[in-house]
Amino acid sequence: MRIKKQAALLAVAGLATAGLATITAAPAQAAVIGSLALTPTTGNATSLVTANSSGACDNGTNIKMTVAGTGVQSASENIVGNSPISAYSTNGSGGITVPSAYNLTDFGNLQSPALTSYNGRYDFTLVCKAAVGATTYGTFTGGIYFTSSTAYHTTKTSTVVSGAQTSPTTNTASLSATVSGSVTPVGTVQFQVDGTNVGTPVAVNGSGVATTVTGALSVASHTVDATFIPATTEFDGSSATQGSFVTATPFISTTTTLTADKASPVTPGTAITLTAALTPSGATGTVAFKDNGSTISGCSAVSVSAGQAQCVYTPAAEENAVFTAAFTGSGQYYDSTSGNVAITVSNKPAATEDIVTKVTAQGALVISVNGCSYPTPRGSAPTGDGPATGPLSGASGTVSSTNNTSNPCNDVVLPSPTLDGSGQLLTTSGSLKPITITDTRTPDSPWAFTGQVDDFATFGGANTFKGSGLGWSPSVTSTNVNGTTVVAGPTVAGDSGLVFTSNGGLKTARAFAYTSSQTGTAGTASSPTGSGLGSTVLGGTLTLNVPTNTVPGVYLAHLTLTAI
Repeated sequence: MRIKKQAALLAVAGLATAGLATITAAPAQAAVIGSLALTPTTGNATSLVTANSSGACDNGTNIKMTVAGTGVQSASENIVGNSPISAYSTNGSGGITVPSAYNLTDFGNLQSPALTSYNGRYDFTLVCKAAVGATTYGTFTGGIYFTSSTAYHTTKTSTVVSGAQTSPTTNTASLSATVSGSVTPVGTVQFQVDGTNVGTPVAVNGSGVATTVTGALSVASHTVDATFIPATTEFDGSSATQGSFVTATPFISTTTTLTADKASPVTPGTAITLTAALTPSGATGTVAFKDNGSTISGCSAVSVSAGQAQCVYTPAAEENAVFTAAFTGSGQYYDSTSGNVAITVSNKPAATEDIVTKVTAQGALVISVNGCSYPTPRGSAPTGDGPATGPLSGASGTVSSTNNTSNPCNDVVLPSPTLDGSGQLLTTSGSLKPITITDTRTPDSPWAFTGQVDDFATFGGANTFKGSGLGWSPSVTSTNVNGTTVVAGPTVAGDSGLVFTSNGGLKTARAFAYTSSQTGTAGTASSPTGSGLGSTVLGGTLTLNVPTNTVPGVYLAHLTLTAI
């Protein structure tokens, strides 16, 4: 029976030499010298399997091919009998292409008992041998794996690996391996860099990919390897070497901060020194200074030294300057750009406010604003009132005089308003100039002090906004009035809605301060009591709300302070 079965196999293989039908005990096989690529890569028990060896037989004139697996009669049963190599074609790898003459179902039917279904892995071995005898010279192996009783896929896998620096700011590397097979392999990949394992094996995902990140690496060329470790015998292991990748010196992020030695407003012809400070301070490169997006002449590439670069800019005319500094790094430093620094260049103050008093009481009641006296009685506000030509002190923007020809006095200059948190209002604030009330009247009399503002207007009155946005918080700085308390008026808030009123804030006369008897009837803003004899210094803060649709410009309003 055994001889009969073998003869049948040889007949299918097309062998004519009857003497080869004699079966002898199979000797130990020679060492594996390559692999077999089996096609089709997926199939079933009726598929005709063709084997392609990865190389040629180094010795011997003949080959045979065996199959081993569950249900196969012997450990290595022939599916292709002893055949001369010359009978087969050569493949693109220089190996041998060996088709089987019958399918796995036919092969199974020749087993005893017959193999009617397949289970798990079946290994194919192509043996290089002598024409006669048991001498073998090496083998090529490959496998298929049945996922059901009839369907299979090949077990061979291939691995491709790559490595690259994670990002320019680090000296770690991302490693990736893609494992391919007739179906997506299941298992893990062990990565190595320069021959040393990187962590523990990483699971292959559903796309056949495994990734990991190394620790810090030296700045150098590195080799990366990957070995696929199958989870079951359903797949063969495989490995790959990418060759090399390079880690460069990590780049360093920078921050550029721009400052100016002047604040708004400055007059044309005033030198403004712009300073760009770099973080980290060791950053190297150049800085381009710009005004409203255009590079400032002579400041297109200022070298950074000790973490700084400077540019001196002298505006020739009025403008709303917006300065920026753009750092271009050299070596390992990234570029960065500063925020905006805005400076108003103008021949006029940014905001002014005259304080004028009108005294109606008779006697020696004298009011002085920051040293400018207004004795009573007096008539209307002084003529020629208000700034005429702008700040006299030039670069600093400090108003030294109202240029009031009748009663020169310092203005209250409020900083340029800025957008508040609601985004619906511009706001600014400042302090009132000290106001001194000196009362030497006889007989002693009480007094009350009120304030009221008109609308704000640009020079010439072309543009305005309502004075109702002005509010205050009065205070009594000092007093030596005896037997009487000087009471500061309540805080008054300026209009802050989308529509300003005509009588809000200080647009209506509001109490600034008044005398109140300590022993008699308490005074009020409308009915002061006691005696104001002595000297009192008043102060306080101003808050100004400006509608966001206000036309840009320099605005002036008069705050009239009245003592009665």
